Amino acid sequence: MDVLHICFLVSANPSVLLKTEVLERSYQKIYRKLFSFLYSHPKVHISFAFNGRTLTWFEEKHPEYLQLLRELTARKQIEIIGGAFYSPALPLLFPMDRNGQIELMTSTLRRTIGKRPRGMSLFCSSWDPGLIPCLQSSTMEYAFLDSSLIPPEKLCCLPHLVSEQGKSIKILPLSENLKPEFSKDFSADSYFKNLRETALYMAKRGDFASAVPERVLALSLDIDLISELVSNDLLESFFEMARFEDEENGIKLSTPIEFLYKNPQVIPSYIPAGISSSVAVWAKNPYKKSGETGHFPSTVYDFLLSYPRCKALYNRMTYVGMLISQCRGDKIRKKVAREKLWTVQGGEAFVCSEDGLFAGNEIRQYAYKGLTEAEKTARQCAPFKDSITSYDYTGNGRPDYICSMQQYFAVISSTAGSIVEFDSMKSCINYTDNLHRLRVFDGVQDDYNRGFFVEHLFSQAEYEEYKQASPTGSGIFSQIEFEEVDFDSQRREVQLLAKAEYSALKLPVSLRKKYTLSSSGMSVQYILKNEGPLPLSGKLVVESNFGQTDFSSENAQSYHVEAISAGERKEFSPFDSEQLKDLSFLQVTDSVNDISFTFEPNENAECGCQDLMFNRPTAQGLAAAGRTLCAYLCWDINLSAGMEMEKTVVFTIITPKRRRSNSKKSKV
Repeated sequence: MDVLHICFLVSANPSVLLKTEVLERSYQKIYRKLFSFLYSHPKVHISFAFNGRTLTWFEEKHPEYLQLLRELTARKQIEIIGGAFYSPALPLLFPMDRNGQIELMTSTLRRTIGKRPRGMSLFCSSWDPGLIPCLQSSTMEYAFLDSSLIPPEKLCCLPHLVSEQGKSIKILPLSENLKPEFSKDFSADSYFKNLRETALYMAKRGDFASAVPERVLALSLDIDLISELVSNDLLESFFEMARFEDEENGIKLSTPIEFLYKNPQVIPSYIPAGISSSVAVWAKNPYKKSGETGHFPSTVYDFLLSYPRCKALYNRMTYVGMLISQCRGDKIRKKVAREKLWTVQGGEAFVCSEDGLFAGNEIRQYAYKGLTEAEKTARQCAPFKDSITSYDYTGNGRPDYICSMQQYFAVISSTAGSIVEFDSMKSCINYTDNLHRLRVFDGVQDDYNRGFFVEHLFSQAEYEEYKQASPTGSGIFSQIEFEEVDFDSQRREVQLLAKAEYSALKLPVSLRKKYTLSSSGMSVQYILKNEGPLPLSGKLVVESNFGQTDFSSENAQSYHVEAISAGERKEFSPFDSEQLKDLSFLQVTDSVNDISFTFEPNENAECGCQDLMFNRPTAQGLAAAGRTLCAYLCWDINLSAGMEMEKTVVFTIITPKRRRSNSKKSKV
């Protein structure tokens, strides 16, 4: 190996939740100084990858910066890398969305920089061989991938050529384990010497040890490292060792396209689906770091299966994508709906957050908001009618019931017969985006998923524990798979049945659950039957969990709870763990989004609320990851052998417009 070409890649992909003033500070502190340095040092070659949001912000706030990028690109000193506009995990998208986002990014770069990109980066190196035809049809010649996805014996400092269905593209391995890390005793001289020694060792692999005199290493430069170099005036000393190609160091800074055009040698390879090693170690076991096991690398799909809330968001995105594809009529609205869909497909909502590895409630609610807005636009393409359909929405092999109503979108799951998705068309919030408590982080363990209309059958002792927000009971009805008894799409009714055994005596008991849906809510009927020969007594609890909607501060609680108990209107706080007797009406109001949800039981019940906090690990340690308001109704159960009882809860959504109408009627 005579010359080692180093392709440094600087990625600037800030979170969609990052405020513009933070972007401005980053520009003044880092980018402006970095590009001033590059402008005055024409022999320093480097590549940049921006997401669409960053480019748009630069175009609006600092067009002079883009003009400088144009000049540096024109003199072939820097290369701007392409990609998908909103940084999605491409394997999760439909082909139309993949191509659309890549083309949007390409056209934006043509407009702002004056040159189309030849290569692209992938979010967290989320890769699948099925992407190859898409990337080639989008005129991409190469892509960066984490070197952990490539077998070590094939890492010999050369590009790889991968093919699928007669299409091919080059892959540049991105050696994350070799990227520089700044410290007080950091030495650019030592770093580049070690880099060359490592490259010499890697170049001996394969069949090209003597035939190819020039090799390449692609390395990423973190924004944090650039910031440290800028702050300590070390940019020039860092790049000094790699500015010239000579016999002394044999190192040259290059752009990827410069190397690929002058050195056509590639290694034919097959790279299976995978994701970057920094994410893959968390993909198999939830919140536990583990190495790769078996012959297959972890993929973005493994990550989704390990983290149910990310998988639920993916299910919603897939549904909205299918809905838009099936739109007929208004092509302009269909185009607008698809563009809204793209804005929330960013991978950080499905995998990574800005400050850690795991996506939090705030970024997911941001995505749900955009998805619901896209669905609202798609509904306007043709006259909308309330509907309910049945298919495997959650991907668990069992039927789910998809309720597309005027004021909401909901999914009734066979598991626990509960509502696992409830998106308000007014506030565009998914109110069932709830975590569940894990013992390792929260001190206690919930053995069921929280949603709307989750049922429990407790003994008196278990109910006392439940009122103190302690996990209790054996999961009767909250973990059971319900069977379909009747489904009538015309009448918008779903009837489900679950059978279980209660208490240590294993008394057989069954619960029939009937949903009757309307445009502004639903009625849920329960028929609990004692199927055994002995009397049955206990507590029937119906709980509904409202996910966090206010993210203004860590302790923000947007929900306001009111009730009518014993004929009197009362307000009570979930923070006090207060219970009300003889309740006939319960109202939970989302004050931030000005929308209320009411529960009216046909027979007075006991009621309570719980404010639950959830913690999850981040890059900085354990931190608050979500919050839930749990509201529940409870009835005493005393059933003789073979007897049954019936309870009904009417659930209604109240919006400001309806409130005004009701107040006018009351005045009249």
